[in-house]
Amino acid sequence: AGRTVIMTADVAKGIVDNAINTTGIVDATSATYADGGDIILSGGENNILVGGTLDASGKNGTQKGGSIKVETTGDIKLASGAKLDASGNTGGGSVKVGGNAHGAAGMARAANVTVEQGAAIDVSAINSGNGGEAVV
Repeated sequence: AGRTVIMTADVAKGIVDNAINTTGIVDATSATYADGGDIILSGGENNILVGGTLDASGKNGTQKGGSIKVETTGDIKLASGAKLDASGNTGGGSVKVGGNAHGAAGMARAANVTVEQGAAIDVSAINSGNGGEAVV
């Protein structure tokens, strides 16, 4: 499989505006023929701002997309220009921002999620297979 990137922030709530603030590229892709990787941004009770690229795609050979989870009980903002990519050559992966589908257990549920115009989430199957799952 691809690589795994985990960012956690367990800081006192209110000390900083955004405990996790990504504006560059977080890359968990694989150059081999394994599937895309996994990216987890876990803010605890703190806010998360995603302004750059989270890439867990699998675009080579028979790769499928990986997974991206952005979780906190605080607020999450996907800023204009944010790109969350879990697309895959033979099937899309999974992107979950602010909780599981229908509020199911297993992932922290955000107080508020804002997706600005210009932000993008991609769970496409590029050449074959089924598209993935996007939950906001």
